Formats: sequence, C-alpha cells, structure tokens
Amino acid sequence: PNHPVQVQGYVGLFTWLVVQYDDIVGLGNVAGNEMLEDALKFHARFFRGEPQGNNLLEGIAILLREADDHFDTVMANMLQISVLKFLTSNLLERHDGFQNMKVTRAGIKFPDFYRDMSGMNVAYAVFCYPKAQYPDAAAYLEAIPDMARFIDISNDVLSFYKEEVGGDTRNFLHNRANTTGKPILEVLKEVSKETMDCAKRVEQILKGRGVYEQSWQDSVRGYMAMHTTNPRYKMSDMGLGEEHPLAPFEHKIGEFFDRVNNAS
Repeated sequence: PNHPVQVQGYVGLFTWLVVQYDDIVGLGNVAGNEMLEDALKFHARFFRGEPQGNNLLEGIAILLREADDHFDTVMANMLQISVLKFLTSNLLERHDGFQNMKVTRAGIKFPDFYRDMSGMNVAYAVFCYPKAQYPDAAAYLEAIPDMARFIDISNDVLSFYKEEVGGDTRNFLHNRANTTGKPILEVLKEVSKETMDCAKRVEQILKGRGVYEQSWQDSVRGYMAMHTTNPRYKMSDMGLGEEHPLAPFEHKIGEFFDRVNNAS
C-alpha cells in the first residue's frame, strides 16, 4: 500500500494480465487453442523484439521490458526470468508430454521443480521492493528464496479446499503425495509447517530492517486477504472468509463505471 502509484499500477496490471493468460491458455476450447498458438511463440517473438500475436501477450511483453524502470536492474532480471518461467509452465500443462506423464516414486524432485516454475514467486518477492523506495538490495536479497517458497506453498495450502471440492488433483500437494506415497492430508500438514518455517526465516532475516521488513509484512497481509476475501477460494465454507474491503462501496463503484460508459 505504500508503493508509488505508478508501481501499484504496474503490479496490478501485471497481475491482471497473467491471470487472464493463465485462465485462457488453460482452456481447451477455441479461444484457449488460439491463445496457445500465439503463446507458444511468445518467447521467440520477445527475444527478437517482434510484436506479439495479440494485445494480451503484447501487454505482458511491454511490462517485462518496463521492469527495469521500477526495480533494481538485477532484481528486474530475476523478475523477468520468473515471469517467463510462469508463462512456460502454462504451456507445459497443455503439452502432451506433461499430460501423459505418470508421476512415479523416483520423481521426487519434479513436484518442487514444477511448483517453482509455475508460481511467479520471485517476481512477487521483487514486487515488494521498488528501487526508488528500497535502494539497498542487500537488505532483502537473502530472504528472497524463502519469500518465493512462501508465496508458492502458502497458496497451495490456502487453495487446498477449493481444489479438493473441484476434484483438481494435478497440483503440488497431490504430486508430492504421489511421489512420497504419503496420504494427502499428511502432505498438507507437512507443507503447512514448511510454509510457517519459511515465514519465520524471512521474519528473522528482515528483523530490524525498517521499511524492508514492513514492506514484506504488508505484502503478506494483502496476500492472505486476497485468499480470505475472494469467493474463488471458498474460505467462507470453513468459516475463514472475510468481507472484501471494497464490498460496502460496490454500488458506488458500479455507478462510477456506468457514468464512464455513458459518457463514452
């Protein structure tokens, strides 16, 4: 909440675009297949400096190129790599090799490998520290591995109920259960503990580092609220849901957009 408005807009737009990408590429319908064709060419076009096949992909490409405007140059590189890995993970989900792959007990590294690829985890860690406000990368760099891991696996824990209800078993927790032979609830318990351990290590690293510590704490609060206030995660089913902070203003927001549409 304390980031410059330009950075808030950058992170918000980036989040919106990659969520749309995730949803559309994951579809097996006509729209998903059309997007998949262009998405498969994204990296080649990006590195050649060529325009992307549609506005959504071009928007992602533009934001990737602008990362250096808001973040330390090397941190921006890490952010860009994280996003490119995320885009690739969506393509991998649609790949025949992934679809036909059987998870075995010997493949114990694959669940973590794929989870790291698919979470945009380092990007969201870097989002906490725009260079204008947080010029000292040494104050937070050591914490990034645990920040990234926390971002990934806390989402897995908080999404577990939603995915179980929806019958979604192609996820980190189930992949890990398959490779270890452990019951899924035991894996959930293990990953919940790992999540807390990550959070504690980040807390220890950042302790006493002022605004660097505060920015991470603010990010975690927002990340948790995203899950508890969004009906997508079905937290209310377990008595853990919260009202979205903008809910009381929903009618006013609707009126505002109605006026904008009427004016145009």
